[in-house]
Amino acid sequence: ADSLKALIDARYWCPEKHAYIDSFTSGKRNVTRHANVFVILYDFADAERKREIMTHVLENPDVTQITTPYFKFFELSARCRMGDLATAQQLLTSYWGGMLKDGATTIWEQYDPEATGAEHYAMYGEAYGCSLCHAWGSGPIYLLGRYCLGVYPTDIAYRTFCVEPHIGIYRELHGVVPLPDGSVRVDYKDGCL
Repeated sequence: ADSLKALIDARYWCPEKHAYIDSFTSGKRNVTRHANVFVILYDFADAERKREIMTHVLENPDVTQITTPYFKFFELSARCRMGDLATAQQLLTSYWGGMLKDGATTIWEQYDPEATGAEHYAMYGEAYGCSLCHAWGSGPIYLLGRYCLGVYPTDIAYRTFCVEPHIGIYRELHGVVPLPDGSVRVDYKDGCL
């Protein structure tokens, strides 16, 4: 594992771009959000390098945006892990909320806020190739329970757990998080739990 990590760092970390590139054999040194999100989520890099990735990749509008709710979840998870809850909440509202504003009644397989009309239905080179009911896009349910309601395990299978709400940009939070032996209800308003 240590040898593999050293090899990945040597071949994929690009100090000039402050990011991991997605291929060194092509010579293009292309930076995508995907690889860098996983670096944060799996603690592959130290805190300083993670901050570089936040600044030069996740906060950089020139790095191509993720357009699938499935992977947008991982990006928001990385932001939450880095303490950027407010931006994650804003993206929950603008991205999943944008789908709702565009007529969604379920989660779409892909959503590009810049697309209009029938463009939303195109995917895989087909005019209507996008699934409009895609369960993998339900990540906000986990993010709201884990980071906003603040319910997370401190032992295997939630034998013990913590409740540490973080209201962020919301004015109040109310929710129920299912646990193996029942559930925990969190009501948080005006700084009171």
